[in-house]
Amino acid sequence: MAETHRPGAVERAPALAPLAFSTADIAPREALDFWRDRFGRLNDVIPAPDAPFAARVDYWRVGRFALANTKCSPARLVRTRAHVRRSDFDHWVLRVSRRGVVRSRSGERAYVSRPGDLVLERLTDPYDDCWDADEWVGVMLAPGVFPALDRGLAALPSGPVAGVRAALLADYLLALDRRLPAMTQADVEAVADATHAMIAALSPDGVADPERRALAARVRVEQVIRANLGSARLDSRRIAALAGISRSTLYRLFEDDGGVAGHVWRVRLDAARAALADPARGGETISAVAAQSGFHCPASFSRAFRRRFGVSPRALREEAGAVRDARAATPAAGRDFLDVLFALS
Repeated sequence: MAETHRPGAVERAPALAPLAFSTADIAPREALDFWRDRFGRLNDVIPAPDAPFAARVDYWRVGRFALANTKCSPARLVRTRAHVRRSDFDHWVLRVSRRGVVRSRSGERAYVSRPGDLVLERLTDPYDDCWDADEWVGVMLAPGVFPALDRGLAALPSGPVAGVRAALLADYLLALDRRLPAMTQADVEAVADATHAMIAALSPDGVADPERRALAARVRVEQVIRANLGSARLDSRRIAALAGISRSTLYRLFEDDGGVAGHVWRVRLDAARAALADPARGGETISAVAAQSGFHCPASFSRAFRRRFGVSPRALREEAGAVRDARAATPAAGRDFLDVLFALS
């Protein structure tokens, strides 16, 4: 019997397909060189003796986060101080293994992580990780995207993160990459907010109560700003009301960032810049992108954009288009994974 479409049913086209990097189609003798070409700026890969090297990474964008599912044969991953000096990768990384044991050393700190353990790393730090045959999920975040998250993560030591909140985040990350292929774009936006909140909840118990409250308030404010970015009425009074705090508290939260108005201005311009570089939004007019980012006067938007980024919105879109065209002409197997990952994060 032919399948019939139920009245009122909503067809859910998958919103995301991962960008995959894999040695599966590479000759075994060339697999290690292929992988080092992709990851050489991040770390060196030293496979286990007398074992064929194989690896795969599936990468997704989840809002302002990057999520990667990695499978790798036994190997040692070494990021030296030379790697740190010659690259500008300073991202936060929260990872959790599905299987395999990892023995890690960073400076004088050594630790072992097992399946289900949440581990915090910062790419400003060298490391020497010995991996069993493993599969792990990592979420990556560039510093400065969510300043409140930076403060919370900076209060944690690198290595395994203890506690129920960390265990819940680990469980969530292990489920997330399995669910992403079936999500719509609306699902992804909601999941990005949930990811933001769960990472914020990692703020350690040792932080003083006033600081913890300030962190929680800052996270709420950042969520309010991003949820209402296109509103012309996004002033301090409305932000404070939507975040459930007083205006005096709001002003204190942003004293070190040049004030809340300046922060909103920067968030709006950063959002517009990301939209203009997004190939999925290439059909939108620049004025539409500006309005969705909260700039309802095209001339004012253009001046503010040039003042912040040193280039006009149109020139940036044309430059981004040229880069996309060059990438499209290059097979994924020929790209540096980090160029793709961190250019989009």
